[in-house]
Parts: sequence; C-alpha cells; structure tokens
Amino acid sequence: WPAEESWTGADLFVYGHTHTQALTQVVCEGTRRAFANTGTWTRKVISVRAHLRLPPVFYPLYELNYVTVRRVGAAIEVELWEWPKSLDYRLPWTERLATIGRRPPRLQLDDMRPYVVDSVMIPFRPGVARREAVAIPRPQAAPRREENEAIG
Repeated sequence: WPAEESWTGADLFVYGHTHTQALTQVVCEGTRRAFANTGTWTRKVISVRAHLRLPPVFYPLYELNYVTVRRVGAAIEVELWEWPKSLDYRLPWTERLATIGRRPPRLQLDDMRPYVVDSVMIPFRPGVARREAVAIPRPQAAPRREENEAIG
C-alpha cells in the first residue's frame, strides 16, 4: 500500500477468481493488514513438457482454496487453505505417449487432505468494522412486456 495514501478500508480483504492463490500482509500507518486471495474453484491446467520437441500437453487439475478467519486473543488469525481434488481425466493416447514419465502422479487418498498454504496474524481492533453501512441501490428490473404487445 502506498505510504503517502491513508488507509480507509478494512483490515482484512478476501477475494478470489484470479486463478492464483495468495495471502499477503501489508503494513499501513503502522498497522498490519491482510489481503487473502482464494484463487479459483474451477478446473485449471498445468503445462507438461512433451518429448521430441512436441508442443506442451496441458494437464487438468483442481485446487480448491479457502480462507479461515478466527480471533486469537488480541489478534485475528487468517489462514489460506488448499484442498487438492482428484480429477478423473484421461488424456488422449497421443498426449499420453508424448508425456510418458513426465505427467504429474495421480493423487492418493493421503494427498487429498486440506492443508494450510500460508497464515498471517493481524491485530484485532474492536469497532473498526462497525462503520455505518452504505446503502447500495439495487438495479431496477426491466418492465415486463404485455402479452399482447408485438415483439420486434
């Protein structure tokens, strides 16, 4: 966070849908704050180098990431978790042949347990999150067409 700008946001900001998980701690105005990015819950692909100078083969995988937040005394503990998921996907025979010995191993049952990727502690500051709520106007639905109205 730029030192010349004052911080008016929350102490913890959780977001996702960027396809890359991350837990970042910043110090602004002398106070630790955190940004937690859960990444994505959709299928991703990793590039696997093929033999014989063939183009790479893209192997699908799932990384389910989530954030847990809990108060620990005078602090807030933020943990970024990953839960590996097995994906039953069979590559076409040409891609299997091109990547013999280079494909990632199949996940075993012990590999599919959730684990902590990263964690940070930020100070618990009572009352900071209790600002007045800002009313966000809801978009108005389009008016319904009458059944006898001509379309076009």
